[in-house]
Amino acid sequence: MESFSKFLKWLMFKRYPNLYRPSQNTYISYDSYRNLSKHIFDESKTFNPKNVKNSDIVFVNGLFLDNFLKTNHLKIDRNYKLLLCGENFEINEENSEKLKSKKIIHIFSNNLKIANSNFFTFLPLGIKDKRFLKSGNFKEYHKYKKEKNSNILSVNNRYMPPLNDIFDLNTEKINSNYITHVDPENYKDFYKIVSRHKFILFSNELLNDSNIFWESIMLDCFPIIKMNNFTEKLLKLNVPALYVKSIEEVEKFDNIFLEKTYLKLKIKQAKNKFLFINYWKNLINGEKE
Repeated sequence: MESFSKFLKWLMFKRYPNLYRPSQNTYISYDSYRNLSKHIFDESKTFNPKNVKNSDIVFVNGLFLDNFLKTNHLKIDRNYKLLLCGENFEINEENSEKLKSKKIIHIFSNNLKIANSNFFTFLPLGIKDKRFLKSGNFKEYHKYKKEKNSNILSVNNRYMPPLNDIFDLNTEKINSNYITHVDPENYKDFYKIVSRHKFILFSNELLNDSNIFWESIMLDCFPIIKMNNFTEKLLKLNVPALYVKSIEEVEKFDNIFLEKTYLKLKIKQAKNKFLFINYWKNLINGEKE
């Protein structure tokens, strides 16, 4: 079974990356952003630069940005909007300078490490795509949202090494009666557990955007995150989460505080449009030359 799973992953993500790419439709994700453009430059597609018209959206996987700037960008003779999406890249003070081109009307980017401006806008990473069969089926997990039975979730990720950058194995040292320490065995188990909690403790400092951050919010389980340059950007954008100066602050939280905070974040979440692709579609389409 495991060998078949590996073969299927290779088939879908390496050999035929366009074989199965259904969009989340409602929510933001890599492929949802990708579907906003007819001109795609990523691991599986490229486009004819001559087909780009004024104010068109060009989608680029951030990992291929340098290659794009040396090839297709040079051949585009119209002004366009640039969407930079994906993981394992960032736009910072240093590399942002090479993006300043008269051809580019505006840049919307994941992993934006500089402030929003007239030229740059932060784009949330969003949730996993449906082609991630084990972790992208959020319709299934929504049904558990009404069964909130615990306050703070602390994840011990010994069975799920991909979560090492987010969750610390040593959170049990934090002394609180309102924390539940859990060892999820797989993504299906993980999202069920997230759905049943009000808060999730990001015990490692969140330095870069993460699918799990937005997925937790979508499941009404609000992240508890330490303040830093990245999370300060989220706070300014009014993203619903519990922002703390240190993770140890959790030890001072009581049930009354947690309940009041959860209700406030639920109200903020109801007003928040960040998770919906139509919000970003309208924002991007509204950007004029």
